[in-house]
Amino acid sequence: MRYLFKVHNDDKVDELSRYLLFWIMWRLWKGRNALVFNKNVISAREIIQLATTDTQEWIDNVIHQAKLSEETTIHRTRRDKWQPPSRGWVKCNYDASHHEGSGLQDLVG
Repeated sequence: MRYLFKVHNDDKVDELSRYLLFWIMWRLWKGRNALVFNKNVISAREIIQLATTDTQEWIDNVIHQAKLSEETTIHRTRRDKWQPPSRGWVKCNYDASHHEGSGLQDLVG
């Protein structure tokens, strides 16, 4: 594990390789589960291909988005803070936990 983290933190190693080792371990675990529970054998070549695809998707969608978010935060100014709506308007702020429906009916079913 120390070696994995050493490689992961080494800026001289390309980004894909720094994350790939962890995704290989994940795909090995999933391959083990496929064998144990479904009697499905996944080849080493397929595990590496899947792990590489997973890693690239992770980098594209999580790592790069986090970097963009950091850059956006750095460039914000005081005027970007929340402001109340203009007179006569109602502003509704909500987060990702919003669900359609009232909630109670959905729970009671």
